[in-house]
Amino acid sequence: NRVLTAVKARIGVMTKQTNLIPGIKKYGRPYIPQVIIAVFLAAFGNIATIVGPNQLSKITNLISKGLRGSIDVSQVMRIVVILGIIYGVGALMSYGQGFLMANVSQNFTRDLRTKISQKINRLPIDTLSRVTNDLDTFGQALNQSLGTLISSIVLIVGTILMMTVTNWILSLTAIVSAFIGIVLTVVLLQHSQKYFNQQQNNLADVSGYVEEVYSGHQVVKTYNGTKNAKKEFTDRNQKLASSVWKSQFISGIMQPLMTFIGNLSYVSVSVIGALLVLNNTISIGVVVAFMVYVRIFTQPLSQVTQAFSSLQSAKAALHRVFEFLEE
Repeated sequence: NRVLTAVKARIGVMTKQTNLIPGIKKYGRPYIPQVIIAVFLAAFGNIATIVGPNQLSKITNLISKGLRGSIDVSQVMRIVVILGIIYGVGALMSYGQGFLMANVSQNFTRDLRTKISQKINRLPIDTLSRVTNDLDTFGQALNQSLGTLISSIVLIVGTILMMTVTNWILSLTAIVSAFIGIVLTVVLLQHSQKYFNQQQNNLADVSGYVEEVYSGHQVVKTYNGTKNAKKEFTDRNQKLASSVWKSQFISGIMQPLMTFIGNLSYVSVSVIGALLVLNNTISIGVVVAFMVYVRIFTQPLSQVTQAFSSLQSAKAALHRVFEFLEE
């Protein structure tokens, strides 16, 4: 009991003192160039998505003018070809970014698992969950979320710039509507991280206890410890279920919240845009472009909230991996 108490106290101190940034710099240095290239590919790939609605606006205006006369088909086809090239190049760059991030996440996870394996013989404490659960959680979150986060941020910034250039009134309408959702999301993220930490710690606690009981199964049976083992497992499993429920409940709120904010932005822009068209302030092509822009703008906001939820789990998992490697 004294040894166990001392180990738990030491782990508690490490939990407070460990900083993820030095660990990422130390163990992830070989993959920094690939991440930088992926960032540039994500940026340039999403520029195509941002420029597309502007070309769509031109096509709409040409067709609108043609309704009162003749449609300039050659001009429309030229814009369609340009639009196809833009989207094609964007798709290739997005594929390259996804390929690089998948490569980085899996190789980085493999390297961390190798380093933990090499250290197990020198420091045999609570290794099972860190080698399996924590690294799997980190690898999946990094692969699924980091690339999405980069692309979403580029889309958000680029879309705001294009909307502002197209029409600042409609741009301000969309931004104000989305800002409400961003504030609420930040508040939720601040309160949810502790539950993700508890989830990973309780998962490790349950996994370690199961490993201990099964490896000492004969001893447990010999000394009639089955009842106590079941009770202990039930208690630890209940703590895990509670922490998982809290973390998933809070992260689950984010998606419907951002969906509501996206619909609010869409309706607001539709109403304001219709009023501006009736006042001959803007053309109908601008409204069509903004309908696309609003969808482009709100979709990455939802993706960002999902990515942050996954990265919270990754942060909690990576924290446990680094504290083990640094011990």
